[in-house]
Amino acid sequence: MMRVAKRLTGLGLAALGVAGIIVCLIACAAVWIFVSRAQQLNAQGFNQAEKLVVEVDRRAARAVDAVGQTRDLVDALKRAL
Repeated sequence: MMRVAKRLTGLGLAALGVAGIIVCLIACAAVWIFVSRAQQLNAQGFNQAEKLVVEVDRRAARAVDAVGQTRDLVDALKRAL
């Protein structure tokens, strides 16, 4: 009877060990998938931010040109008066 109990205990512990290994493998796969997706989203975010910075630079250059033209117009009006 004790041999059966020891054998069942051993089989139970072995089954728990196998279950633990399976859970760890599933967790590793989940982390791998999550990290891959997070890197993809991160790259998309940085690409969008870069596009926005370029647009801001372009608009800032247009604003500087407009201010310069306005200054030239004001100077011409001052001379005319």
